[in-house]
Amino acid sequence: MMRSLFSGISGLRNHQTRMDVIGNNIANVNTAGYKTARVIFQDIFSQNISAGMANQGEIGGTNPMQVGLGIRLSTVDIIHSRSAFQRTDRETDMMINGDGFFIVGQMNPETGQWETFYTRAGNFDLDNEGYLVTSQGFYVMGRTHELTMGVVNAGNEEIVRRDMIRANQFRGATFDDDLLANPLPIGIFRVGDVIPIGTIMVGDPTPAPNAAAITITEANIDDYNGRPAGPGGVPAAVQPPALVADRAWPPQALSAVPFTPARPPSFGLVSSDDFRGIEPPDANGLTRIRAVANLVNLPEDPVTRMPVGFPPRNDDETDAAYTIRLQDWIDQQELVNGTREVGLPGVGVADNGDISVIIGNRSVVIGRLSMAMFANPAGLEAAGNSLYRQTASSGQVVITEAFADGAGKVEGGGLEMSNVDLANEFTDMIVTQRGFQANSRIISVTDSMLEELVNLKR
Repeated sequence: MMRSLFSGISGLRNHQTRMDVIGNNIANVNTAGYKTARVIFQDIFSQNISAGMANQGEIGGTNPMQVGLGIRLSTVDIIHSRSAFQRTDRETDMMINGDGFFIVGQMNPETGQWETFYTRAGNFDLDNEGYLVTSQGFYVMGRTHELTMGVVNAGNEEIVRRDMIRANQFRGATFDDDLLANPLPIGIFRVGDVIPIGTIMVGDPTPAPNAAAITITEANIDDYNGRPAGPGGVPAAVQPPALVADRAWPPQALSAVPFTPARPPSFGLVSSDDFRGIEPPDANGLTRIRAVANLVNLPEDPVTRMPVGFPPRNDDETDAAYTIRLQDWIDQQELVNGTREVGLPGVGVADNGDISVIIGNRSVVIGRLSMAMFANPAGLEAAGNSLYRQTASSGQVVITEAFADGAGKVEGGGLEMSNVDLANEFTDMIVTQRGFQANSRIISVTDSMLEELVNLKR
């Protein structure tokens, strides 16, 4: 009788725990990145009344007799299954489509050390200093490219105006001023080309009487294709075949190439391949991602909108050499005029975790999100605020990035929804309620039996 009372009490206590988990799941049905939990029970050690016996030949075998002592809580598992994508069209909202966790960190003011946490909730923001942070102020960690003022484009040299092509020039082939009325271009001809009589060169064989033109044949093609002058005295052509692309006739003067002044260089922020660490440096080489950069103060001409005093380009100076001189000039300006912080608009994230911003009407990658992988994600400890903490059962963290080490891809403009299934939760709620009622009935009936036992003595 006392065993039944103990079983009923343990059942009430554990079913209440299960109800607490169900209630927490339902409460977080709209929490971004929340992973549902489940409760698993197991029975407590049973009291053996009689041990089992094997068959003895003359006496058959018997089963053991045991009386259970109730239930106890086995585990509360976190189910890290994937859930749906909820579109928000917010540039700093992100979701991991697949396995992995975002890495966030914050300095502990008491110890002065960085504490690292992991989350599936990608509702990030930019703080007043341009850092990508969670809603609780934890820094989103990754690998950041260093942005520096540099030469975006070295410009170009001046293109000099060219003369109009004269009537005795035609696409690279020249005309002989000693020719007859309409000169024929000395160039490359093909068998079958027809030359009007009025354009026959001096020294050509006399055409047939009343002939309107001479047709190029295999017999005379060498004379007209720039070979050395033969018996007929045909002048040799001096232009290579590639210079004559067509044979329009009569020759037309081509338009002039317009004069183009030199385009001045353009300056702005450029990203390097170097990483800039946080202070104190992170043990895993991670940095905080910041959409702000230092811009060199370049004095600007109000008319041309160009920096005052930038070095002009020398004649025959290559782009590479001119870029080096411009960069040296920028470095000198930084020492003289200092720098200022500028915000970088247009934050966006790519599938591989690249964080880009808009600089000078172009997209520039400023960093890449890092991701964390664990051998046993269910072993992570919930730290509140949709954060998890590494434990011994989760295994050592593997710092990686999207598409690597089994990690999924990053999708921007949306959040991962909760994976709570309300239908399952309400079903579990009903089952738990029935179990609780049954255990409470055991307690009340056992209490009545004990009362009756006491009354027997009276």
